[in-house]
Amino acid sequence: ADVSVELSSKVTPISMNPVEMEQVLVNLIRNAIEARSKGVSVAIRTRRAGDSILVSVRDGGTGLGLSIVHGIVAMHGGSIEVKSKPDQGTTVQVRLPV
Repeated sequence: ADVSVELSSKVTPISMNPVEMEQVLVNLIRNAIEARSKGVSVAIRTRRAGDSILVSVRDGGTGLGLSIVHGIVAMHGGSIEVKSKPDQGTTVQVRLPV
């Protein structure tokens, strides 16, 4: 898989459980890789949006890992948005409060 990472310098530290957030990202990246049989390209980006930090994983699937991700993100007071278009990939965006 080709993985690109674009981290915004405007993202501020937030209160979170780093082990659980690692699990969130691992599940989202794994879903993205397993969603395609070849030529996998995954883009991970962060940015600040008002009083939230957004973490996006582009070109992911929608596997069982999302239920785990949703639970962890909800416990941190955040939310998840999934946008998907046939043959154009999927973007999973995690919103975490600052």
